[in-house]
Amino acid sequence: MGVPGTDRTVPDPVGRSRACSALPRIAAVFCLLWLAVGLPAEGRERLRGRETIPRLQGEEVAELVARVRANRRGPASLLQAEFLHFPRRGERESRRAVLFFRWEADGSASLRVEMPSGTRWLLRGGERPGAWQWTAETGAVERLSADAGWAPLWPGVELTLFDWTAPYLDWPDYSYEGPDRVAGRPVQWVRFAPPPDWQGRLARERVTAVRLALDSRFSAPLRVEYLGGNGEVLRSVEVRSFRKVGEVWMVRRLEAFDERDRDRTEVQVAAAAVGITIPNRAWDPSALREPLPLPPASAFERF
Repeated sequence: MGVPGTDRTVPDPVGRSRACSALPRIAAVFCLLWLAVGLPAEGRERLRGRETIPRLQGEEVAELVARVRANRRGPASLLQAEFLHFPRRGERESRRAVLFFRWEADGSASLRVEMPSGTRWLLRGGERPGAWQWTAETGAVERLSADAGWAPLWPGVELTLFDWTAPYLDWPDYSYEGPDRVAGRPVQWVRFAPPPDWQGRLARERVTAVRLALDSRFSAPLRVEYLGGNGEVLRSVEVRSFRKVGEVWMVRRLEAFDERDRDRTEVQVAAAAVGITIPNRAWDPSALREPLPLPPASAFERF
């Protein structure tokens, strides 16, 4: 889509925000965030004249969801990425960041984000997600409130704390909608309904459910849609491309889109280091006061 205006690089905001191993496993370094219009129907589906996609039957739905949940594991990784924001009106904005990622024993994800300016975040997923921020301006580590879950990490980026931690993957109430294709790949749409402790927070954003397009081969989401009260798509996040690094499939390009204001944010991974050692102390919020050292250049694969 066309973007009016000229490109510019925006300095990293300081103090302004309040806010997986061998094929076919995907090391979804963005916490399995992931658009196409579903076409639920009966029996077997044929889409755009392509190969027929079978509709899941009986326990097959629960088995797919269980595989997706169990697939949240893999080596610790580091990404060097650029965040490109394309507003409907105005100039394109660009920011760079380093992302340290690891899966925890319970299947949740921990993510540490470092900006060149010195602003740093620590994000934890799972049933009890948390987020902390350190800025050079205050010199203090601050725990972000639960209400900050829908705020972007920094202004002008269509990716929120909720996107990064993906708590909906553990919601117990889900329903099957049917097969489809996303980016040419066969998927199965599954809708997750929030439990009572999430409903109030989501209601403030008019979100009533989260809909996932699950790739059966990779056992991972390719697209995530946040739905309103009438089933309309409010926001979406989609994996646009992958890259194989060693024996791990990494997300190479990710796109988040706001259907209401038509703003779009794209995450482009420039390089990745997989299977690195990240000291345990790095995942303590107090460790945000110091930047983490990068591995040697030989550890990275350039995209």
